[in-house]
Amino acid sequence: RFDDEIGLWWNEHPQVSTVGMLRSHGLLYVGKKPFGDRLYKVALVPQELRETLTEALRKKAIIR
Repeated sequence: RFDDEIGLWWNEHPQVSTVGMLRSHGLLYVGKKPFGDRLYKVALVPQELRETLTEALRKKAIIR
């Protein structure tokens, strides 16, 4: 389940996806990147946080 949209109702409807949870804590940014004549949706994690987040998610068995 991919619920990455930002909303005003996070208290009533908390994020359940990994992407949504990371966004709600400011650890991931979702935006658009132009490539050629198209825009692609991209998810960015600051380089300084990548290793730490990878290990944390691996411990929770969210990623392999």
